Amino acid sequence: MKERLYTIDTAVLVMSCGPSGRFAADAIGYGAPQEEKILPAVRRGMKVWIEEGKYTKPDELSARFACDRELVARAFAKARCSWTDLKPDFPDPLPQLDLNCTLDGRITLSGAPDVATLNEESVRVVSMGYGMSEHRKVIQANLVGLLAARSFGVTAATVVLVDLKSGARQTRSLKSPDLLEIEDQLVAAQKKTRYQPGSHCEGCPHRFSCPGRYEMKRAEVRLLTGEIIPPLSDLTDNRREELLAMADSLEQTANELRQRVYPVETGSVSL
Repeated sequence: MKERLYTIDTAVLVMSCGPSGRFAADAIGYGAPQEEKILPAVRRGMKVWIEEGKYTKPDELSARFACDRELVARAFAKARCSWTDLKPDFPDPLPQLDLNCTLDGRITLSGAPDVATLNEESVRVVSMGYGMSEHRKVIQANLVGLLAARSFGVTAATVVLVDLKSGARQTRSLKSPDLLEIEDQLVAAQKKTRYQPGSHCEGCPHRFSCPGRYEMKRAEVRLLTGEIIPPLSDLTDNRREELLAMADSLEQTANELRQRVYPVETGSVSL
């Protein structure tokens, strides 16, 4: 079987797709395209805040990530408030450290939890999201915990989920049997999932990080222009802004090419 590389986001999608490849969007939740960019903006601000103790103005974050200034300001304030409460439980914090581990000899899972701290037998991590459904929270906590435990070589993980839209926090503790079960679930899911991107992708907050949709558009642009766009597996969580910028450019390019090659009166196609 071909080796697979998944970030946390793509692994969430793998575990949320049925055998047909139709994304369980109703379970994870829809979101506005603007909201897709809030999380990487806040992650950037928090990394500087934790590492250097410096405050990044929301205006700078919203300009850099091309998203709404007020949404960023509110989410960033919630993130800083949560960190103030959580900081005592995170001695020697490691913010957004790139981690990776190999599962079943075939799957490489990678990601950068917002904050991690390690002791002899377990790891404790903070994982942020924006407008997460309950379904998403469980899967994300499980995968982040698995990634952290396997990367650090420990047998237990505690994951603190922070929803930057509501400000709510949840804590999930995972022991060795839990981690083994999560690993088995991911391995089984990736063996059965076939991605079938289509109209059901529209409005999905994860459409830019979905491997099925991304590869479809990547192939389309290459066919029409010869331009080779890097595969999704080359992009890590810490390069999320690059993924978003690339996805925006890819969508615009594909629309322009469709207009040129298949001109229609109805205007550009929504991808």
